[in-house]
Amino acid sequence: MTTQPILLAGGTGDLGGRIARALVDRGAAVRALVRPGAAADKVAHLRGLGVEIAEAEYDDPRRCAGRAPARHAWCPRSAGCAR
Repeated sequence: MTTQPILLAGGTGDLGGRIARALVDRGAAVRALVRPGAAADKVAHLRGLGVEIAEAEYDDPRRCAGRAPARHAWCPRSAGCAR
């Protein structure tokens, strides 16, 4: 697929976790943006898939992008990303 990471917000959620797995299965480099205090077991699961973790709040999209630069971004609506 691409060597540039795809930024995925909400990767610790149900939908985000399924998206992360699908992207990894297709050979994508994935960087998951997770909120501080995210469930440790869900973060560990993402790491086990080979997903890079970037921790940030979702209230400021520019700050999120600065913390976790990536070529593409995906945010499930349920993740509550700011517009």
